[in-house]
Amino acid sequence: MALAAAGCRPASSTDARPPAPDFALQTPSGKTVRLADLRGKVVLIDFWATYCGPCKESVPALERLHRDLKAAGLEVVGISEDSYADAVAPFVAEHKMTYTVLLDLEQAAGEAYSLRGLPQAFLIDREGKIAARWFGWEPGHEAAMRAAVEAALKPS
Repeated sequence: MALAAAGCRPASSTDARPPAPDFALQTPSGKTVRLADLRGKVVLIDFWATYCGPCKESVPALERLHRDLKAAGLEVVGISEDSYADAVAPFVAEHKMTYTVLLDLEQAAGEAYSLRGLPQAFLIDREGKIAARWFGWEPGHEAAMRAAVEAALKPS
């Protein structure tokens, strides 16, 4: 399966898709965003940090997905696991991140999602359930993410 080979672990047909843990986090400018408020959209959550080399490599791919599929209903949300908010805004500006970026300064959301390292991404379907997850970053992840997102965006 292409998704599994690319570091993705899709929900299998025998597994129920687990509900995505809700969170309420702030943007660097102070706006609060809750996952529950995005219900009905397909959400790609990317946990990252400014000090993470592979995280930096993933940003252009996430930008492309955001740009190409936002109109179809995709919401890309980057959640910074940095402990200091001051590091995040310059990183966002330098890497031209136009998708939503949130601060998880206490790593509460990361803990709720049982992170096993960074970056780690989760695809949340329109019903608020985890449809797929990716660990780390490899060249094949963008194609796997795009395929999973496009499948999730199709009407059921």
